[in-house]
Amino acid sequence: MINKYAEQNRPGSCLINYPFIAWASDVAESLGIPSAMLWVQSCACFAAYYHYNHGLVPFPSESDPKIDVRLPAMPVLMHDEVPSFLHPSSPSPSLRTAILDCRSIVQVSNDTVRCDFMKADDCREWLDSKPASSVIYISFGTYVYLKQEQVDDIAHALLATGVAFLWVMRPWRQGLGRELHSLPQGFLEKVGDNGKIVRWSPQEKVLTHPSVSCFVSHCGWNSTMDALSCGVPIIAFPSMG
Repeated sequence: MINKYAEQNRPGSCLINYPFIAWASDVAESLGIPSAMLWVQSCACFAAYYHYNHGLVPFPSESDPKIDVRLPAMPVLMHDEVPSFLHPSSPSPSLRTAILDCRSIVQVSNDTVRCDFMKADDCREWLDSKPASSVIYISFGTYVYLKQEQVDDIAHALLATGVAFLWVMRPWRQGLGRELHSLPQGFLEKVGDNGKIVRWSPQEKVLTHPSVSCFVSHCGWNSTMDALSCGVPIIAFPSMG
């Protein structure tokens, strides 16, 4: 792709990737293009990966999965508080390998890069119709896949409280082995105009809207930064990483 654009007199000047696709930096190097990594986790996570990778402090292992971790200038991390990819019980050990593979190429930058994963639905008119600080915004980001019973629990809780809500339920591509979520029978009829479900949202615009009171989030890096910068309280539902 990079070569194709170069042939069209649109050469790439920099390649930006994130920790799970470290091989992109190898591609950039082979083409003589500078690359930078957008680190999408906290400084504490970065420190944990660094000390794990260099064997500087003991971490939970197959033989001792309940050891606590002591990192410099940080509170003691209980065995179930370390970044989940580093724990021997992690269901995604390949992601640990991917992150550790990129240790030597990380560059820190405060540059802002924005893009939407997919076309956002227009929900401003609906938000405009709601009183100030009355709407709960619910979104679990790009990758988190909830169990159907978790979706059911959220739906029943929304019905029970009667609070207005904007809920992002993104569709999943076929071939990923993930079934589409369903809502309880009669849910939409009971909710009426008190709730709105969209496939994708213009998140920054939603979080800065005066009708939004809080954000139910999986605590991904983009969502966390968006909520902090917009001053919106988070109801935390950390789900991975």
